[in-house]
Amino acid sequence: LAWDVALVWTVAYKALAWAVASACMAALAWAVALVWTVAYKALAWAVELVWTVSHKALVWAVASACMAAHKALAWAVALAWAVASACMAIGMGCGIGVDGGA
Repeated sequence: LAWDVALVWTVAYKALAWAVASACMAALAWAVALVWTVAYKALAWAVELVWTVSHKALVWAVASACMAAHKALAWAVALAWAVASACMAIGMGCGIGVDGGA
């Protein structure tokens, strides 16, 4: 009887130890998969956010530079036109004319 009890105890103990070890391994694998998934998604989200923000900032900077250049060019043309008009008006007022008074 003692041998039968020892055998049953050993088998039951080994089965319990195997079940606990299997459950722990499954829980560990699930936790590692969860952490990996969350970390991967967080990293992917951060990379996408940085890319989107930097891309928008770059587009905004280029557009702003183009607008500033366009405004500067428009102002330069307007100023040149005003100076030329003033010079022509002064010249005609003095009787010089466009052809230099010839």
